[in-house]
Amino acid sequence: HRDLHSFPTRRSSDLVKTRIEQMRPDGTFDRIEELFRRTTQFNATGRQFPASRLASLAASGNARVFALHVSDRFADHGLVGAAVVEQGEITGLVMSCRVLGMGVEHQFVRHIAGAMGTETITATIVPTARNIPVRNIYRDNGFVLGEDGAWRRECACDDTMSASLVPAEPSGREQGTELRADPVE
Repeated sequence: HRDLHSFPTRRSSDLVKTRIEQMRPDGTFDRIEELFRRTTQFNATGRQFPASRLASLAASGNARVFALHVSDRFADHGLVGAAVVEQGEITGLVMSCRVLGMGVEHQFVRHIAGAMGTETITATIVPTARNIPVRNIYRDNGFVLGEDGAWRRECACDDTMSASLVPAEPSGREQGTELRADPVE
């Protein structure tokens, strides 16, 4: 993995820490596969990605796989979110419901958009009976809905600190800035 950034955040009086990684092809993708298979509420497209496909995407020059790790003063929630970006389009976005409301979903989407470094990033929401919690994630983070039903965000390059990509530290090295985890309006 490559550690993209760590974000200590405050939710009320609880310190929330996030670590976002860009997965390498030799990474372990079982938990990410499980998230895409089992998550129904915060799943933007309903797509499922087998571990072998995730590894292929991570090896591709036209795709990236991101993983989100979260902890707070009560627990290490572990790997709770994932995203797949193919050719500038977020084709998969999932997050465990146990961390929703901490604000980490907004940090994750903004960081992905910025890390892509492209002029425009595209995303889609495929509505299901259960994914109501994910439906405003792109709107709430600077994406604009096009007439074709795709969400687009222009020049997201300023939102990331990915210019200093470093290998992930297993020690959980803390870095970053303190951000409020208040919901974005």
